[in-house]
Amino acid sequence: MREVLVQYDPVNPTTWAYLSSLLMIALYFKFNRILSVRNLDLLGLIALAPALLMVQYGRVHANANIEHAGYIWLFAISGLFLLRLLLDTAMFDGLPAASQYVAGLVRRICSPDFMTEVGIRCRSASEGGLVDFQDYHGEWTVWMKETFEVARGVERQGLPGLARQIGIRLLNAVNIAGAHVEFLYVSPDQRVMYDFRARDLRTAEPEVINGTNQPEAPITWTVTAALALKTWLGSNRKLLAATGAPDADSWRQALEAEVLDQVPHLAVHRTSAELRRAYAGRGDFVLNIAGGVERDRRARARGRGSDSRGEIAA
Repeated sequence: MREVLVQYDPVNPTTWAYLSSLLMIALYFKFNRILSVRNLDLLGLIALAPALLMVQYGRVHANANIEHAGYIWLFAISGLFLLRLLLDTAMFDGLPAASQYVAGLVRRICSPDFMTEVGIRCRSASEGGLVDFQDYHGEWTVWMKETFEVARGVERQGLPGLARQIGIRLLNAVNIAGAHVEFLYVSPDQRVMYDFRARDLRTAEPEVINGTNQPEAPITWTVTAALALKTWLGSNRKLLAATGAPDADSWRQALEAEVLDQVPHLAVHRTSAELRRAYAGRGDFVLNIAGGVERDRRARARGRGSDSRGEIAA
């Protein structure tokens, strides 16, 4: 840059990330449509910057843990964009075999391996044991943002009833947990850690989760997702004003009926009594962050997740 711009003073990568993020928001953010897809995509692009900075910092300072964490962050954000593009896309519209592609994705993502009472798992429950700890985007973690994107994509593919069931799960999750939480831990047998800060344990000996991350709250993308879902579920409009969805072909109707028959039907918890009952059935867990991070470190050192496929919650 100094060869092109006169008297240019270079800035460090972190400063560039701040400046470019602010400039992107100033130029492209739609302040009159806060919940637009454009804004969510923009936030997703900005979320790549911290991951790139972590990779750069790890390389410069020879810190493999930070570098690997940056790559995991990049992989996760990229995965969310991929899932969004696969479902919330017109690429299947008009294809002779569109039913095969859409049906395969929908059946898989809404199967018991992924579907929980609070949303969609980041990784299939059948893959338990790939690592001997609970990672940030593992089979125990259900992200509110990812669940929202799946709901929107499913509706885009002409399956509104199924999309509503996914959206209801997200709304119930934040209401029962009492916070717009980043994600929730859900065991393979569907016990949910609604008490995500472990401040209201049910027993003197709760089950220990060796997790690498503590869910944070409030999180902006969970807030926007919940607001969008409340507006959508309470009206006849499309989710986030999505347009151009495929016609209600007979195969879409048959697919939705088939999948809904396998998905437990849930209703929005509207009263405090309903929320208390749901919370009372929570999983009794406590997080061992130090143990999870140490297991993560050992897994990176040996180059594989675990030596055996055993129990994740110790």
